[in-house]
Amino acid sequence: VGFVGWVDVEKPRRWLDSELVFMGTVADIVGAHIERSRVEARLREAYAELDQIFNSSGNGMALLDLEGRIVRANRPLQEMFGWEGPVVGQRCRDVVPADRCETECPLDVIKAGRQYEGHDFYVEDADGERRWFSSQATPFYGPDGKLNGIVATYREITRRIRAQEESRQHQEQLVQADKLASLGTLVSGVAHEINNPNGVITLNAPTLQGVWKGVRPVLDRVVEEGGDFKVGELSYVQVRDDVEALFEQVVESGRRIKRIVSELKDFARREVADLSQVVDLPGVLQAATGLVANKIKKSTRDFQMILPETPVMVKGSFQRLEQVLINALINACEALTSPEQAVRLTLERDEAANQAVVTVTDQGQGISARDLKHIFDPFFTTKRDSGGTGLGLSVSHGIIQEHGGTMAFSSTPGQGTVCTIRLPLHDPEETPQ
Repeated sequence: VGFVGWVDVEKPRRWLDSELVFMGTVADIVGAHIERSRVEARLREAYAELDQIFNSSGNGMALLDLEGRIVRANRPLQEMFGWEGPVVGQRCRDVVPADRCETECPLDVIKAGRQYEGHDFYVEDADGERRWFSSQATPFYGPDGKLNGIVATYREITRRIRAQEESRQHQEQLVQADKLASLGTLVSGVAHEINNPNGVITLNAPTLQGVWKGVRPVLDRVVEEGGDFKVGELSYVQVRDDVEALFEQVVESGRRIKRIVSELKDFARREVADLSQVVDLPGVLQAATGLVANKIKKSTRDFQMILPETPVMVKGSFQRLEQVLINALINACEALTSPEQAVRLTLERDEAANQAVVTVTDQGQGISARDLKHIFDPFFTTKRDSGGTGLGLSVSHGIIQEHGGTMAFSSTPGQGTVCTIRLPLHDPEETPQ
């Protein structure tokens, strides 16, 4: 930019001075305009750089005024919380789902002259999965040094939280494994000591029960001929109908002790079973059903076993697989609340997966989602009051895994439960042992 002019030397001196002053003023104005344009260009360039840095940060950032309203929010923050519309002008607590804003607002902390320590919070997505975030806040001052608001920063820490949770769970599993190893050593000795006296009970109680059945008719004739008499401190007529039930309770308690000890020994057993047999799986199901036939008969009027017409062979241990099926059938029967509810035992071939699929389905009370997560945990049971040890499913799960298979449960409370066992199929041309 330039300025061209001339001076008429014939003009009086005061005119000349005036024109020179005017020319200088114009030059100053033009120069100031040029300088301002340069400053504005530099400011626009700096603003663009800051905006790029603001939006390219890996953290979500928002500038809030003293009223807690959003002045600016970068793109990562909008994407982090799924904002679809503009949020400028809205209150932070209305759009950021932090859980401590009402009780410990970062803006209130900083306005009070304290340092905000930050905190972690989570947001649940549509699938119920938690996403974790960490929030921080720093004061934002104006050119005059006065507090104009705060800069809130948010960072997603879901991976870190999940890694910490997995680490904690692994630590708990190691501690539990150490406890169970010690318990296994203890159980091996205690089980033998319990079995000895319990063997006497289970052997002699049925004998005494038989003796009572033989003696009772004689005692009844004594009452008819000579009237009632004392048996210890009690009247014979009062106790004779209860004695049979007492014998039955003793026999059943002995059986329960034997079963609990057996489960403890199975749990503590460390040796690897012989899994080289070729097992006829339908035969396993029929044997297991025969052993618990009395339990099934007492529990339901609607039991059905469905077997395929073609052979189903697997490799493993007949006795161990039988043990798993017995446990699954007992659990199904004990889940029923009425004899009208059904139990189904089915065996199918999944040719695509090359697997045998055994399902035990009951229409019983079902299992809650909370309990279903712990169903294979050792000593976890919902039947503690009725003598459950919580070892049956834990042992069964381990046996199926030894056979290279899987065991899973699905349940709807109030409607029933399905236990699904999958085992690798063996070559059907081989002969079962």
